[in-house]
Amino acid sequence: MGYRLGRLLVTLVVGSFGLAGTAPAAAHAGGPPSEEFCGAFADFYAVRVLVALAESFSEFDDEESGGDDENVVAELYLVFSPKLERTTETMLTAAPEDLEKGLKRQLKVWRKGVALLQDDVGLDDEDIEAIADLDIEESSTDTEDVLGDVSDKKVKAAAKKFKKSVDSLEDDSTREEQQALSQAATDCGVVPDPDVDCETLVTDDEATAVLGGLSETETDPGCSWVGPEVDESRGNSLAVEVYASGAAYERITERLAGTGEEAVPGLGEQATVFEGYSSQTLGRTCGRTLVAVVDDRTLQVALCLGDTPVTTEQLAALATQVAGRL
Repeated sequence: MGYRLGRLLVTLVVGSFGLAGTAPAAAHAGGPPSEEFCGAFADFYAVRVLVALAESFSEFDDEESGGDDENVVAELYLVFSPKLERTTETMLTAAPEDLEKGLKRQLKVWRKGVALLQDDVGLDDEDIEAIADLDIEESSTDTEDVLGDVSDKKVKAAAKKFKKSVDSLEDDSTREEQQALSQAATDCGVVPDPDVDCETLVTDDEATAVLGGLSETETDPGCSWVGPEVDESRGNSLAVEVYASGAAYERITERLAGTGEEAVPGLGEQATVFEGYSSQTLGRTCGRTLVAVVDDRTLQVALCLGDTPVTTEQLAALATQVAGRL
């Protein structure tokens, strides 16, 4: 694949998960979405976040194309159209009623993108299937390589044709649809539950006692506390994230797999500690992260104490406290 788009993809995938913010949520009519819907939605949402982040990395396009970066979003939507087409088709088999109209409109756009990839860019059926199968969070190298040896020139030319369709995604979207997407992200456990009261789960005084001081508290997305101001790579920090779905456990633990998993007794069958600090917005090599299913919710607790080791017992005590306050 061309250098410019390949470099952009690698940079975005490496830095992307933290997820972008969404509109305020409103409850779905007809109950929570199905597992089938949520599995497809997680992939769909990951692509949407990746594309949103592309706008903050426009300097890569500036560097390689003389400042003409207006098509970066259209290009990324174009190359991921096969995955978006598949996930949207799957979601439509079990979509909440308030999402059906918007998803059908989007499906038409993704199908146009797939046709452009085949007719203008030159991808064959095998290439299209490989993109649809891609696990975006798994490997930045795979994300780049699966697109093959197509040139940036062909992608850019096809994206110009695709841009009007891409623009219609935002132009035709209603506030109700945005709220429905936001609610789906919460219900499917893709983002932390925004209705959680962080101060109830861990008070600032309790965070101060754990971190040795407190310089900052954040409540969106999830809950986080930062210790005394020091070098960012060494500073103490605590994150607590509560997901409305127990299915988030599998998604998070698959992403963290291979980082020194350890089962946690006393928190149920689904409770695991991983090396390193991991939250929606921050990943660090220090500290450790606990992920557990508690009453059909997924709880993620990450703690870094600088150079001081974090024990399983410390994380389990924090998780038990939080679970008792949910």
